[in-house]
Amino acid sequence: MSTFDSVDSVPVAEYTHSFDDTAEQLNSAVDLSDDNNNSSFQSGDDAFASQTSVYGEYADGGSDGPILPPPSDMVPEEGFALREWRRENAIRLEEKEKKEKEMLNQIIEEAEEYKLEFYRKSIVTRENNKASNREREKSTEVS
Repeated sequence: MSTFDSVDSVPVAEYTHSFDDTAEQLNSAVDLSDDNNNSSFQSGDDAFASQTSVYGEYADGGSDGPILPPPSDMVPEEGFALREWRRENAIRLEEKEKKEKEMLNQIIEEAEEYKLEFYRKSIVTRENNKASNREREKSTEVS
């Protein structure tokens, strides 16, 4: 087992530089004065000067107007999911309309059959009533 009680076993380095000394060395290595910085960006040469801007203005100052219409005139672009939903919904509505027309036609046919059957029954009932009334009249005349 070792003990760390002795101070002699850990070497200690002495640091003699201060933060101010390091900052002065950096400032002297990089000269930031305006006299020494004559780069192409400072003198007005722009690498993108010949290209058009987003708003349709050219480097010579001319303009052919805005590229995009005003936002109030723009129609929002629909996503794929919304277009697909609209397509499927249109198909579903067409199928529903066909089913409703079939149901309506079936209801009309059933109503026509009901009316015919009602008229047949009413004719039979009327004929039976006529016959029974005649029988009653004959029986009342004889008596």
